[in-house]
Amino acid sequence: MNANVETQGFELTPALKAWVMNELEMTHGRFSQDIRRIDVNLLKAEGPKGGKGTAAGITVFLQNRVPVRVATINTDMYAAIAISAMRAQKAVERSLSREGRWQRGKIRMWRQTAAISASI
Repeated sequence: MNANVETQGFELTPALKAWVMNELEMTHGRFSQDIRRIDVNLLKAEGPKGGKGTAAGITVFLQNRVPVRVATINTDMYAAIAISAMRAQKAVERSLSREGRWQRGKIRMWRQTAAISASI
């Protein structure tokens, strides 16, 4: 899987990168033929009142479709990544199912047109 992990505010450790790649493989592995690239942005920042917070943003670039973007803010980095990965998985499923419905409707319409022209 072609994935790029970037961080802001802290250094990316090999263990965190391996965990992110494993999480992406678990949630997006079955869509590998439809995914061109996945970008993961991890941010560690303080909130406006000084509280600790982390953000995980995932962008999934699909073949011949609009990219899917999801972001999650949480106090735990691992939780933010897991939630973002699951939300991105659902968004990719929706995007692919819409395309499938559109294609099935197009084939159905083509069959009806072919049947009408054959009967004339």
